Amino acid sequence: GLITPINCVAAYAPKGAASYAASKVNLANPGTYDASDGAAYPTWDITNGWRLEHLSSQYLDTGITIAEGMSIIVRFANADDGGSAISMSDYYDGTNRYYLILRDTQSRRYAYGGTTLDQVAVDTSGVIALTPTGGYFGGVKEQDLSGASWSGVPTDSFLIGARVRADTSSIDNYFDGDILAIAYYDIDIASYVSALTTAIQAL
Repeated sequence: GLITPINCVAAYAPKGAASYAASKVNLANPGTYDASDGAAYPTWDITNGWRLEHLSSQYLDTGITIAEGMSIIVRFANADDGGSAISMSDYYDGTNRYYLILRDTQSRRYAYGGTTLDQVAVDTSGVIALTPTGGYFGGVKEQDLSGASWSGVPTDSFLIGARVRADTSSIDNYFDGDILAIAYYDIDIASYVSALTTAIQAL
């Protein structure tokens, strides 16, 4: 079976949503952790979900404080960064990292705690997931994070479409592409990634 609903902190399904406002509602618990607009924010349509433009510095804020042990899964498409790193969500302070980045559409970067691993890849669409023990693409584990160590207590929240740097309190690495669905869990979803990938692709 799939994950117990209580373990899903937030789930957003901009693809197929009734409106832009509806796309930001946390389907796992409406009214709690609904996404909020960044200084600049994505456009939306029912077919492609959120369209984020790198050069326009667009992002959304989940309000979810990053914590050790959490997992993320994202369905994205039409990614194109124009030559700089692009990010889906992040916490960074020099020792603890929690992010998924597509780098020049030449590699995928998985980072958890003090460990950062790159996977050579050219995919501009797909389903990518980060858990405390691994990085997954298309439901398949491609990087092992089981030895990643964590220290300190994060204070930043997960952003969608950008990275927040706790060491400088700045936002950077804006994503360029579409985000069709994204979900956050308070457990390691390693054993569920395959099923979740199938489910998110069917949205």
